[in-house]
Amino acid sequence: ILTESAAIVNYLATAHGAAKGLAPPTDHRLRARYDHWSFFSMMELDANTLYVIRKHEDLHAIYGEAPAALQAARDGYARQARAAEKRLTGPYVLGEQFSGADILFTTCLTGAIRRNIELPAKLREYLARTTARPAYQRALAANQRKAQQKQ
Repeated sequence: ILTESAAIVNYLATAHGAAKGLAPPTDHRLRARYDHWSFFSMMELDANTLYVIRKHEDLHAIYGEAPAALQAARDGYARQARAAEKRLTGPYVLGEQFSGADILFTTCLTGAIRRNIELPAKLREYLARTTARPAYQRALAANQRKAQQKQ
């Protein structure tokens, strides 16, 4: 049983998506880039910034208000987004091939948009490309249906 989103994406990409290029072989140099983008997304964008914002903005009734922490998280996200923009060299994080690392990175970018964090132009273009994919649109529609059913 896996409960961490990065572990789930990595497992599914490796076990069931390797033939489609969702995860490079483990002994391949491309796998190092895949891991780099996956860990960058989960640590620098999600854990160090978006999670702080979720805790002290979305869930402030539970975790308390922390204006200084919120501002530091927003500023930190902006710095990391600029760093990512410089490293993004192709249409996807590994170049021409969409991968599981794009799923994680896209999730962190959409999280920023939901929280009114401005993204650099290159990352907005990347996000438009990844969210326009038919698989993303199907997943989004399924999630929206589930959310509506809960209401």
